[in-house]
Amino acid sequence: MTTNPVHRTRLLPIALVLLTIGTAAHAALPQLSGQAPIVIAHRGASGYLPEHTLGGYELAVKMGADHIEPDLQLTKDGHLVAMHDATLTRTTNVATLFVPRNGSYGVADFTLAEVKTLTVKPVGAAGTTYPGFTPVSGEPYRVPTFDEVIDLARSLGAITDREIGIYPRGQAGRPGDGRQDSFDADCQGLQRH
Repeated sequence: MTTNPVHRTRLLPIALVLLTIGTAAHAALPQLSGQAPIVIAHRGASGYLPEHTLGGYELAVKMGADHIEPDLQLTKDGHLVAMHDATLTRTTNVATLFVPRNGSYGVADFTLAEVKTLTVKPVGAAGTTYPGFTPVSGEPYRVPTFDEVIDLARSLGAITDREIGIYPRGQAGRPGDGRQDSFDADCQGLQRH
Protein backbone atom coordinates (compact mmCIF):
# COMPACT_ATOMS: atom_id res chain seq x y z
CA MET A 1 0.00 0.00 0.00
CA THR A 2 1.40 3.39 -0.91
CA THR A 3 0.42 6.69 0.64
CA ASN A 4 -0.45 9.66 -1.50
CA PRO A 5 2.22 12.35 -0.86
CA VAL A 6 -0.47 15.05 -0.96
CA HIS A 7 -2.34 13.36 1.88
CA ARG A 8 0.88 13.05 3.91
CA THR A 9 1.56 16.77 3.36
CA ARG A 10 -1.96 17.68 4.48
CA LEU A 11 -1.71 15.45 7.53
CA LEU A 12 1.65 16.81 8.66
CA PRO A 13 0.28 20.03 10.25
CA ILE A 14 -2.38 17.98 12.03
CA ALA A 15 0.24 15.53 13.29
CA LEU A 16 2.44 18.36 14.55
CA VAL A 17 -0.48 19.95 16.40
CA LEU A 18 -1.41 16.60 17.96
CA LEU A 19 2.21 16.01 18.92
CA THR A 20 2.33 19.42 20.61
CA ILE A 21 -0.96 18.75 22.38
CA GLY A 22 0.25 15.25 23.30
CA THR A 23 3.49 16.59 24.74
CA ALA A 24 1.61 19.23 26.74
CA ALA A 25 -0.93 16.62 27.86
CA HIS A 26 1.91 14.33 28.85
CA ALA A 27 3.01 16.91 31.43
CA ALA A 28 -0.46 18.30 32.23
CA LEU A 29 -2.30 15.01 32.78
CA PRO A 30 -0.61 13.30 35.70
CA GLN A 31 -1.30 9.76 36.81
CA LEU A 32 -3.20 9.11 40.04
CA SER A 33 0.17 9.22 41.79
CA GLY A 34 0.62 12.79 40.55
CA GLN A 35 3.51 11.87 38.28
CA ALA A 36 3.53 12.43 34.53
CA PRO A 37 2.65 9.33 32.50
CA ILE A 38 5.44 7.22 31.08
CA VAL A 39 5.53 7.16 27.27
CA ILE A 40 6.75 3.86 25.82
CA ALA A 41 7.71 3.60 22.15
CA HIS A 42 6.87 0.03 21.16
CA ARG A 43 8.59 -0.63 17.81
CA GLY A 44 9.84 2.99 17.79
CA ALA A 45 7.97 5.62 15.78
CA SER A 46 6.59 2.87 13.53
CA GLY A 47 3.76 5.02 12.19
CA TYR A 48 6.35 7.32 10.63
CA LEU A 49 9.53 5.29 10.01
CA PRO A 50 10.42 1.59 9.63
CA GLU A 51 9.69 -0.28 12.86
CA HIS A 52 12.40 -1.60 15.16
CA THR A 53 15.15 0.51 13.61
CA LEU A 54 17.59 2.91 15.20
CA GLY A 55 16.02 5.72 13.16
CA GLY A 56 12.53 4.79 14.38
CA TYR A 57 13.63 4.60 18.02
CA GLU A 58 15.47 7.92 17.76
CA LEU A 59 12.46 9.73 16.29
CA ALA A 60 10.23 8.29 19.03
CA VAL A 61 12.57 9.64 21.72
CA LYS A 62 12.73 13.03 20.01
CA MET A 63 8.90 13.01 19.97
CA GLY A 64 8.90 12.54 23.75
CA ALA A 65 9.09 8.81 24.41
CA ASP A 66 10.59 7.96 27.80
CA HIS A 67 11.30 4.32 26.98
CA ILE A 68 12.08 2.21 23.93
CA GLU A 69 10.40 -1.21 23.80
CA PRO A 70 12.22 -3.45 21.34
CA ASP A 71 10.93 -6.91 20.52
CA LEU A 72 13.86 -9.31 20.39
CA GLN A 73 14.57 -12.40 18.30
CA LEU A 74 17.57 -14.73 18.28
CA THR A 75 19.61 -15.19 15.11
CA LYS A 76 20.97 -18.57 14.04
CA ASP A 77 24.30 -17.78 15.71
CA GLY A 78 22.69 -16.59 18.96
CA HIS A 79 22.61 -12.79 18.68
CA LEU A 80 19.64 -10.74 19.89
CA VAL A 81 18.20 -8.48 17.19
CA ALA A 82 15.28 -6.04 17.29
CA MET A 83 12.50 -7.69 15.28
CA HIS A 84 8.85 -8.23 16.15
CA ASP A 85 8.10 -11.10 13.79
CA ALA A 86 9.65 -14.55 13.89
CA THR A 87 10.29 -14.10 10.17
CA LEU A 88 12.06 -11.36 8.22
CA THR A 89 9.48 -11.30 5.42
CA ARG A 90 7.05 -8.54 6.44
CA THR A 91 9.55 -5.87 7.41
CA THR A 92 12.73 -6.46 5.37
CA ASN A 93 13.98 -7.03 1.85
CA VAL A 94 15.10 -10.59 2.69
CA ALA A 95 13.27 -12.20 -0.28
CA THR A 96 15.29 -10.09 -2.74
CA LEU A 97 18.62 -11.27 -1.30
CA PHE A 98 18.12 -14.83 -0.04
CA VAL A 99 16.19 -18.00 -0.83
CA PRO A 100 13.84 -19.38 1.85
CA ARG A 101 15.30 -21.65 4.52
CA ASN A 102 13.22 -24.40 6.07
CA GLY A 103 10.32 -23.11 3.99
CA SER A 104 10.41 -19.51 5.25
CA TYR A 105 12.62 -16.58 6.17
CA GLY A 106 12.81 -17.17 9.92
CA VAL A 107 15.11 -14.92 11.92
CA ALA A 108 16.44 -18.07 13.60
CA ASP A 109 17.60 -19.41 10.21
CA PHE A 110 19.92 -16.47 9.45
CA THR A 111 23.23 -15.44 11.00
CA LEU A 112 23.76 -11.96 12.34
CA ALA A 113 26.06 -11.17 9.40
CA GLU A 114 23.25 -12.10 6.99
CA VAL A 115 20.61 -10.16 8.92
CA LYS A 116 22.86 -7.08 8.92
CA THR A 117 22.76 -7.02 5.09
CA LEU A 118 18.99 -6.44 5.14
CA THR A 119 17.16 -3.14 4.94
CA VAL A 120 14.03 -2.67 7.02
CA LYS A 121 11.21 -1.39 4.86
CA PRO A 122 8.35 0.83 6.00
CA VAL A 123 5.03 -0.84 6.77
CA GLY A 124 1.58 0.74 6.45
CA ALA A 125 1.65 4.54 6.32
CA ALA A 126 5.29 4.78 7.44
CA GLY A 127 8.01 6.14 5.16
CA THR A 128 11.77 6.48 5.22
CA THR A 129 11.87 10.20 5.99
CA TYR A 130 10.24 12.50 8.49
CA PRO A 131 10.14 16.31 8.09
CA GLY A 132 12.99 17.99 9.96
CA PHE A 133 14.49 14.71 11.19
CA THR A 134 17.92 13.40 10.31
CA PRO A 135 18.91 10.26 12.21
CA VAL A 136 22.27 10.20 14.00
CA SER A 137 22.91 6.57 13.02
CA GLY A 138 24.89 5.88 9.88
CA GLU A 139 22.54 2.99 9.02
CA PRO A 140 19.22 3.97 10.59
CA TYR A 141 17.07 1.45 8.71
CA ARG A 142 18.99 -1.79 9.19
CA VAL A 143 18.04 -4.50 11.68
CA PRO A 144 19.81 -3.45 14.90
CA THR A 145 21.28 -5.72 17.52
CA PHE A 146 20.08 -5.30 21.07
CA ASP A 147 23.51 -3.90 21.99
CA GLU A 148 23.04 -1.21 19.31
CA VAL A 149 19.63 -0.33 20.78
CA ILE A 150 21.22 0.01 24.24
CA ASP A 151 24.01 2.21 22.85
CA LEU A 152 21.45 4.39 21.04
CA ALA A 153 19.38 4.85 24.22
CA ARG A 154 22.51 5.90 26.12
CA SER A 155 23.57 8.40 23.45
CA LEU A 156 20.04 9.82 23.15
CA GLY A 157 19.95 10.17 26.91
CA ALA A 158 23.11 12.26 26.76
CA ILE A 159 21.74 14.37 23.89
CA THR A 160 18.34 14.96 25.55
CA ASP A 161 19.71 15.21 29.09
CA ARG A 162 17.26 12.62 30.38
CA GLU A 163 17.38 8.90 31.00
CA ILE A 164 15.91 6.83 28.17
CA GLY A 165 14.70 3.49 29.45
CA ILE A 166 14.51 0.22 27.57
CA TYR A 167 11.77 -2.39 28.00
CA PRO A 168 13.06 -5.39 26.03
CA ARG A 169 10.42 -7.91 25.03
CA GLY A 170 11.57 -11.39 24.08
CA GLN A 171 9.86 -13.16 21.24
CA ALA A 172 10.07 -16.95 21.34
CA GLY A 173 10.57 -17.55 17.62
CA ARG A 174 8.88 -20.44 15.90
CA PRO A 175 7.13 -22.99 18.12
CA GLY A 176 9.19 -26.14 18.58
CA ASP A 177 12.46 -24.67 17.32
CA GLY A 178 14.16 -25.59 20.61
CA ARG A 179 15.66 -22.12 21.03
CA GLN A 180 13.58 -20.86 23.96
CA ASP A 181 16.07 -22.05 26.61
CA SER A 182 18.92 -20.28 24.81
CA PHE A 183 16.77 -17.17 24.42
CA ASP A 184 15.87 -17.16 28.11
CA ALA A 185 19.55 -17.49 29.06
CA ASP A 186 20.48 -14.60 26.75
CA CYS A 187 17.73 -12.42 28.23
CA GLN A 188 18.98 -13.19 31.75
CA GLY A 189 22.41 -12.10 30.55
CA LEU A 190 21.04 -8.60 29.92
CA GLN A 191 21.97 -7.71 33.47
CA ARG A 192 25.49 -6.95 32.20
CA HIS A 193 24.08 -3.71 30.77
